[in-house]
Amino acid sequence: MTGLVLVFANLKERKLGGFPSNGMVLCAGTEETSFAFCRPPKDAKIGERVTLEDYDGFNQEKEKEIHTKKNKVLDTVFPEFKTDKEGFATYLGKK
Repeated sequence: MTGLVLVFANLKERKLGGFPSNGMVLCAGTEETSFAFCRPPKDAKIGERVTLEDYDGFNQEKEKEIHTKKNKVLDTVFPEFKTDKEGFATYLGKK
């Protein structure tokens, strides 16, 4: 495999295979396809923050809800990460 992948960085440290990990590679798939690495846009630079093209961010109420759940940010947002019928990763239905 070659190329760039999307990574959730600066996560709370957890042991993975006995080693400390502070990140997670983002993968996606559909019921009809196997899972694959999510790729950033072709013009993305290493270390650059990647955002969704149709998503403006959380409203203040949702932001407060997420950050008041101590260390549960990923548990809160992951259920809304899905893939569309073409297999593109989406959040709250937006690419």
